[in-house]
Parts: sequence; structure tokens; C-alpha cells
Amino acid sequence: MLNKEKWNKISFGFINFVNVALMILLGVVVFTTYESLKLAKNKFGEIDIYFLLVTILIVFIYLFLKKKNVKSKNIVIILILIGFIIRVTWVLSIDSIPVSDYNGIYRTTYEILKGNYSEMYGTGYFARFPHLTIPVLFATLMRSLFPINTFIAVKIVNCIFSAFGILAMYLLCKEIFKKNIYGEIGALTMALYPPVILYTAVYCNENQAIPFYILSLYLFLKFIHSEKKYLGIFLAGVSLSIGNLFRMVATIIMIAFILYIIICCNDIILERVKKGAIVILGFAIPLIAISVGLKSIGFTEQHLWAGSEPKITNILKGTNIEGGGGWTHEDAIIPETYNFDKEKIEEVCKEIMWDRITNTPLDELIEFYYKKYTGIWSNGEFSGAYWAEHSLDDNQMKIRISQNGIWYIRLFYLALIVLSYIGLFNRKALKEFKGINLLYFIFCGYGIMFLITERQDRYTFIVCWIFIVLAMSGVNLFEKKLGESKWRSLD
Repeated sequence: MLNKEKWNKISFGFINFVNVALMILLGVVVFTTYESLKLAKNKFGEIDIYFLLVTILIVFIYLFLKKKNVKSKNIVIILILIGFIIRVTWVLSIDSIPVSDYNGIYRTTYEILKGNYSEMYGTGYFARFPHLTIPVLFATLMRSLFPINTFIAVKIVNCIFSAFGILAMYLLCKEIFKKNIYGEIGALTMALYPPVILYTAVYCNENQAIPFYILSLYLFLKFIHSEKKYLGIFLAGVSLSIGNLFRMVATIIMIAFILYIIICCNDIILERVKKGAIVILGFAIPLIAISVGLKSIGFTEQHLWAGSEPKITNILKGTNIEGGGGWTHEDAIIPETYNFDKEKIEEVCKEIMWDRITNTPLDELIEFYYKKYTGIWSNGEFSGAYWAEHSLDDNQMKIRISQNGIWYIRLFYLALIVLSYIGLFNRKALKEFKGINLLYFIFCGYGIMFLITERQDRYTFIVCWIFIVLAMSGVNLFEKKLGESKWRSLD
């Protein structure tokens, strides 16, 4: 039986291992993000200067409010309003339309409103991928409430959720670093963060999921070390579950929660088991209840987590070297080719994956995964401009961001990545601000998941906010170098 001292050594050894590994992994991303910025220099123009000036102006507004000793609560309200105005201005400047899966979702809403649920059964698209069920219901609700200007209404709702994300970011950063100023800087960054602004014009449900993901982290870290903890821990699971219903990749965060309880909590084993069980229950109860409920009323045939197409097809696409780990026709037609026979599909997919991995020269395999990893994390706008502008002519938007403004976006992202990397050298923060370790666990988890599954830059959007929190560790290191007295004058 390990005593407390030995267990603490093992725990901190694991935390150090993760920290050192991230120095390598994030170091690569810093380099490739910088290279990405250099490639965008030929697109630098007036719009980039305009965006920079607006950013500087908003930062000066924040500093002015601090100088006037405005209460932190009021500063955050102002930042939320600024962020909301920026988002609404953006979504009203572009006539974006649903594309890809989201085109299918909004077309299906017409049938659902007529009582036709065929797409939710058999080999219908949403029976194959039932994790999209809640997005379908959300789209149906929006079309029912706003039958004329549905798409404008959806974009405004996206802006509201995104503004809520600013508040959630404030709470999370303040909770981890124990000072109002960190929450304010986090909220300021979230208000200006290009990908979360760009995606408000895209009809994807990450807009609804992200605030609940962030809120779940805040609740978890606030109550995991508290005496009155159980209800808060349960609500953390519930919040994560709600976010998961909109974008069903929250299992990674749940695993990180459990890992954090094991590694970073000093409780006795029984207490850790209780905490783990409570957060899992908070996550599982809403998910199971809603899934069972939808099946019982005949809306869906499959549970939300188990479609008629096995999940292995997504991993198969991720191993397609010629396709860069992304969607390819040859992989996409396999379910149909084998008549949606799950066992046969899984068998064939395993054979193809094994063949690809074992018959590809090692240097090519390493190069493939290197490019896949860096490509996923080096795109500063996470393809937000691409999805917002998809299928539109120039007269349908005020600014084509992919051509005008991309330099500014990549510069903003590079600053976050560099601060995140600097934060890895803030060794004292690993013990002083334990919560930052949870964010490191989450990044590692998603890094592995996106490495082995189908590559699409939009997929990483769900976790793009993590770099704002990681950057705060870099800011904290500057605080230590600057000196407590000078920094306290700002707080």
C-alpha cells in the first residue's frame, strides 16, 4: 500500500511527464503556426490593420476601466456586450448558408415538422450518425419558432451562446488562477478570439456546446477540492452532458476529470471513488434519459451514442494517407458496399487499417502523422472562414475573411500559442494552480483523439478555447517576472 508521500511523488512525476511531453508537442505547433503566419504575409492588407486597431482600442478600453477602478463584475458585463456586438455585426455581414451535414439537418427539419422521421431510422443519415439528433431537434425548433428568417435567428442565437462563453471563460480563468484579473483577461481574449467569432455565422452546434464545456470545467474545479462538493461535482457532469448532446466528443473531458481526481486530489481512495462516481452520474443521467426518451416516443431508432454505422469508419478515414487523414470517397462508401452489416464493416475496416499501417514505410507514416497533427493545431481560425463563406459569392458578404484578415487571425492565434508554450515553463503553477493540469490532460486527450480519427479542421474548433486558459499560465509567469507590486496595481 502506497503512503501519501510516495503517492504524491508518483502523481507529480506523472504531471511532470505530461508537462515535458507538451513542451515538445506544443513547441512543434509554435513553429508551424509561425510558418503559417509567414505564408499569410502576402494577404496582409487594410482589413488586417483595421482588425488590429479595433483590438488595440478594446484593450485600451479595458485598461481605462481598470484605471478607473471599475468593479470586475461590471468590466465583465462590458466585455460580454462588446463581444456580443462584434459577433452580431459579423453574422449580419454575411449571408451564410448551411452546408455539409448542416445542410442535411435543415432539409430534414421540413420532414420532421410533417411528422416524417424516416431519416432517424434504418440507414437514414441520422440513424447512422445519431449523435446529430439533438442538433436536428435544435434546428427543427428554430424553424418552428422562426419559419421566415430561420437562418438569421439561428445566427443570433449562436451569438447569445457565444457571449455566454465569454462569461464562462471569465469564471474558469478566475477559478484556476485565483485573481479577478485573470478572469478578465480570459474574458477579453474570448470576446476577441477569431474562431469563436467566425463560427457564429456557421450552423454548427459547437456554438451551443462550448459554453457548457467551459462551465463544466469551472464547476468541477470550483467544487472538487471544496467541503460542500458533491452537488457542484454532479452539476459539472450535468453541464458537460448538455454540451455533449450538442457536440458529442465530451468523453475526453470526462476521462480528464477522472484522471484529475486520481492524480491531483489528496483524498482517501474511497472519497476519490465517490467524486468520480458522482461526476459520471451527472454526465450519464441526462444522456441516457434523453436517449431512452427519444426512442420511447418513436423519434429515433438508435441510442444517441450507437448508430447503425460503426464508429470505426471514422478511425478508418483517419488512417487514409493519400487523403491526408480526411474524408475520402473510397472510405465513405464502405458501409453502403457491405449493406450496413456492422460486423462485416468492422472486419473490413480493421483489415484496411492494418494494411495501411503495416505496409506504409515508417518514414512516410511518421511524416503523415506529423503533418496531420501540425495541420490540426496550426490553423488559427479552425476553418471558420471556410465554413462561413462556403458556396457564397462576394456580393453575399461584406468581407471575405479567408482573403482579407487571415494574417491578423493567425497573428492572434500565434500569440496565444506562444503564451501557452511559455506557460509550460511555469513549473510552480503546476502545484500552485492545480487546475491548469486538467487543461493539459484535456489537450493531450483531444490531441490523441484527433490524431487517430478523421481529420477536419472544424472538429478541433470544439476545444479551440483551451489555448486561452493555457495562455494564462504564460501570463502568470510574466506576473512573477514583473513583480507582485506592479501586477497588483492592475488587479
